[in-house]
Amino acid sequence: MPFYALLLPILIVLALSAACSTSRNSCQSSLLPEAVAGGHTVEHTIHSNGKARHYLLHFPILYEANKPAPLIFSFHGNSHDAYYQESLSQFSNASFNANSIAVYPQGLNNSWESAPYAVPNSDDFDFVSDILDLLQSKYSVDSSRVYATGMSNGGGFVGALACNKNLSGRIAAFAPVSGAFYEKLHSTTPLVGPCEPNTYRSSIPILELHGQDDNTIKYNGQRDRDGATIPAIPSWLEGWAVRNGCANSTKGHVESIHDGRVNKTSWSCNAHQDVVTGYEIADWAHWWPTTERSEKSKNHATILNATTLIMDFFGKHLLA
Repeated sequence: MPFYALLLPILIVLALSAACSTSRNSCQSSLLPEAVAGGHTVEHTIHSNGKARHYLLHFPILYEANKPAPLIFSFHGNSHDAYYQESLSQFSNASFNANSIAVYPQGLNNSWESAPYAVPNSDDFDFVSDILDLLQSKYSVDSSRVYATGMSNGGGFVGALACNKNLSGRIAAFAPVSGAFYEKLHSTTPLVGPCEPNTYRSSIPILELHGQDDNTIKYNGQRDRDGATIPAIPSWLEGWAVRNGCANSTKGHVESIHDGRVNKTSWSCNAHQDVVTGYEIADWAHWWPTTERSEKSKNHATILNATTLIMDFFGKHLLA
């Protein structure tokens, strides 16, 4: 065997070990296995701000090492975990997603820092940034097509990411489902601080899906939940329409679709259609919208599928 062939595995290990030291927070990670298109989801550990953090990573069936692929973050809700979110959101299912790398981060104590019950000093924003640094250094990731979605508390955290000056400049579009957008009591300021998205972008694409019968995170808001305020979803969407400078930002274009079972409200911003979009779903509670009955939706089904809508929405938006 040639001498260089014996050295190759050693050089690869050294390169993988060193790559993370160049990231913003000098993160350290266990070595990632070779990317296998359509392979099994694998759990990984990364050290972020002195904490051992975990996430699941799945490569799509069409992943090619020399072809930049989109990347989707999918965040679990409070009391659930990354494995549950993978099963719930279905971004590892090739029938929904054949092209995008899927990442399912794990929150500390199964929660995210945008909520009052989150673990103090969890540094979740840095955790997400460190994962993104690592994956972009190791794999072929299209930096213009990084996206974020999540359920409930995970959806609320997606809203917080959109408000974050750094990460809203790295993530192209945001799609919370049944989002818990906690604000300070008697205020419209998010619990994690003022909403200050990246100012170099002309607009921040937002999609939100919510059930009319959601009694956990109510569509019309809650004045005092867990010591904080949940805004009415229409008001939350209007806030993003205003930030994006959309036409008719206080009203939006309202359509009744699917025989009146869904109200779609959308805003066009800076010559782009449906930059901010909300779906209000009748007869639907605090579940991920799906057309298939499952235990996760208490054996209920609805007229639309959140995963399909989210994939379509993400496909329309690139980070410019």
